[in-house]
Amino acid sequence: REYYARMAATLFARLVRHYTASGDYDAALGWAQRWLVLDPWQEEAHRTIMSVLAAAGRRCDALAHYAMCRQMLLDGLGAEPSAATIALYEEIDHERFVVSFVSAPREPIPAL
Repeated sequence: REYYARMAATLFARLVRHYTASGDYDAALGWAQRWLVLDPWQEEAHRTIMSVLAAAGRRCDALAHYAMCRQMLLDGLGAEPSAATIALYEEIDHERFVVSFVSAPREPIPAL
């Protein structure tokens, strides 16, 4: 099960990058949200959603997603977001965000 979840996360991240690069932010956001459904505690998925929203010019939505993510982590784990998530929030908040999607899992999709 974990193997297939990793494969799906890798595929979702690739699809997000593809659709973001082509300017189809709605499709990119849809795939990012599917990734988040797969693993709601995965901060990379949350950062990806924030990035897609910011790239689409939806800065307020990106900041609101950070607030939701932060509260979920505090309530569920008693933890603050990671340094990478906080840094992305600050980039978006201070309007220094540059579109780049390096948050995809680094491993290739394994063959069956």
